[in-house]
Order: sequence, then structure tokens, then C-alpha cells
Amino acid sequence: MKRFRVTITAVCLLLCYLGYTKISFFLRNQELQQTAFSSDGTDIKWDREWVQIKGGYLLLEEALPDDFENRLNPDAIIIPLVANVSDDEFQVFVETKDKKLIERYKNYSDFGFVAENERAKYIEANPDLFKIRKDIKGIIKTGYAGDKNLKTIKDGAKEAGIKLTKGAFFIEETAEPPSIIGGVFMVVIAILGLIKVMFLWKKETPEKVSGEESVSEIDSSGSDEVKSE
Repeated sequence: MKRFRVTITAVCLLLCYLGYTKISFFLRNQELQQTAFSSDGTDIKWDREWVQIKGGYLLLEEALPDDFENRLNPDAIIIPLVANVSDDEFQVFVETKDKKLIERYKNYSDFGFVAENERAKYIEANPDLFKIRKDIKGIIKTGYAGDKNLKTIKDGAKEAGIKLTKGAFFIEETAEPPSIIGGVFMVVIAILGLIKVMFLWKKETPEKVSGEESVSEIDSSGSDEVKSE
């Protein structure tokens, strides 16, 4: 019974923490933050996760699939966002599910050029297809999810010869802050669970005390009988 109460307490505390993070995320991101690359094009400042990054270019020729085991038919692709099309080190990576961009990426990756220089000539002849001016709005992934996505990007970038700058981050395009309802629900359930556990502890304590008193009464009565004899 004690182990059950400890387990329920741990689950409730976890729910309370998860609910708190969801609520704080919602409160922190009630307004969209407008941001842009610094004057030298090397950095982006942000103090919340829901952002719109203006004045950037998506480099489709440097795109990575979201799943390397399904690289020829991905559900989403990850594209570097830069201030200048000549940049060769990347801080911002955008996950997009734009069907047109994915289709263009698939055609590009399956184009079948034998020589790299021929591929470069094709990209140079069609710059608008691979260097896309676009303002990006979405959610910057932080915490465990952000670290996991960055690890995927780093692994793919290493294989593709792509350089990441210090402080690189990942943004999910078109994503918006989730409703606060989920976080509130978690916190309420956690509090109710903790109250239930508290009542269970209180219920056991009087029973334990009464049991100890009964044992002490038996011991004292036994001692009295011995003395009378």
C-alpha cells in the first residue's frame, strides 16, 4: 500500500510539472514576437518560442529530410534559413510540410545528375527554385524536443557536409502555441491525486496509532499479571 501511494505521488508531481510547463509556455507566447537577423546576418535574438523571422532565405539545395530512413519520400523537410544566400554556416533550421517545397526537394534529390558540377549549374540556372525569400512564422523547439531535433540535424549535417553555428536552433513552421486547457487539466488532476494520497496517509495514521496502543495495553496487562503473581 505504501509503494502504491509513493507511485501515485510521483505520477501526480510529474503531471503537475508537465501542466505547469504547458501553462507557462502558453502565457509566455500569447503574442507573436517579430525578429530578424542581426545587421551582420550572423545571429537572431528571441526571448519566446512563438516567433516570426523576417528577411531570410530558405536554401532548398541544403535541405535535409526529417527522416533519413525515408529520405527519398519524406513527410517534411528541414531547410536552413539564412540572411544572405552566400552564407555557408547556418543557425536557423526550418521544418516545413509545404507540399510544393517537398516535391521540389524530391525532384532535386532524385534529379540524377552524374557530376556535382552539373547539379551546381542547374541550381545556378534556377536560383528562385532553390534560394527562396520567405518570412518564417512558427514555434522554436526547446528542451528535450529541441535537443532531439538538433541531434537529428547535426547527424544529417555531418553526413551532408553542412556547418552549424553556435546556438543553432530548430523552428517548426506554421506551428502555434497549444491551448492552455491541456495544462490546466493536468494540474487539476495532479492536485486531486495528491489530495487523495494525503487522505490515504491520514487514514492509515490513526489505525497505526490505535494498533500500537492495543499492543501497549496488552504488554502492560501482562506485566501487571506477572507482578500480582
